[in-house]
Amino acid sequence: MKNNFTIIIADQKEPGAHFKLLPQSENITCLYAANAGEALLLGANNPGADMVLISADLEGMMGFDTVKELVTQFINRPVILLCTYVNLSTIKLAGMLGCSDVLKAPIDSYSLRSIMNSYSV
Repeated sequence: MKNNFTIIIADQKEPGAHFKLLPQSENITCLYAANAGEALLLGANNPGADMVLISADLEGMMGFDTVKELVTQFINRPVILLCTYVNLSTIKLAGMLGCSDVLKAPIDSYSLRSIMNSYSV
């Protein structure tokens, strides 16, 4: 994994509520958005972010437009959809939206580290 890794986490819950035991590492910067508008603003202001994790139940999402916009902003970087319940329909929808992956929330530090390593340049 590269030296500095920046993740935009878009989740309306308390910052990191979907994430158990996020790695407390100096080389990981987490930027939190509490709603769709903040997620798009963070995306626009941080074009160098390495990854976007976005909750499927993010407040202000209209027909997953936010996900599509973030996928457009981060065309060469992973946008990963987080859902509390993952089934085949969710996986298909995430693929149609252009997401790199779909993960079951809450995500633990091992899963996060694994995803970061798999998409790291």
